[in-house]
Amino acid sequence: MNRYFIGIFLLLGILFSVLFVYNKTEFLQSPELQMTVVSNFEELGIPKKYTADDININPPLTINNIPRETKTLAIIMEDVDTPQDHWVHWIVLIPVDNTNNIVIEENQLPDGSIIGMNSWKEKKYLGPDPKIGTGTHRYFFTVYALKKTFDPYQTYEKHTLESEMKGFIIQKAEILGVYKRL
Repeated sequence: MNRYFIGIFLLLGILFSVLFVYNKTEFLQSPELQMTVVSNFEELGIPKKYTADDININPPLTINNIPRETKTLAIIMEDVDTPQDHWVHWIVLIPVDNTNNIVIEENQLPDGSIIGMNSWKEKKYLGPDPKIGTGTHRYFFTVYALKKTFDPYQTYEKHTLESEMKGFIIQKAEILGVYKRL
């Protein structure tokens, strides 16, 4: 009888060990998608050179822990404090080919990137440009890891992109930046 219980306990111990190792392995293979910038945009504000008050170029971004099944990264930058609906400053689609991270350099994009249409109806980055006296505006940079490729000849506005992304989002990450025109 004791051998029977010992055998069952050993068998259960092996089973739980295998399940624990399997779950831990899965966790290590699928960490959270992360996006970072060179400075703290939320506390320090978006540096002036990335705004309409200066040279108005896209900031450098680093995207880490890209899930293996990702085919495209979509980045949307929008001002959520405008009187209109959210004001889109930048849309970019970046093809991903079996990589864990992507570095977007200042004023550059990776090869094959598709630039979407912003709220000014232009296909380019246009940084923060709040009206004087409207206070501090919040700008969200949101990156989506998608299991879908996109047609480079199509024009993507925010609403068309969101429609195309439905059902294909693997993970997303956000950075909040603030800017106030003095």
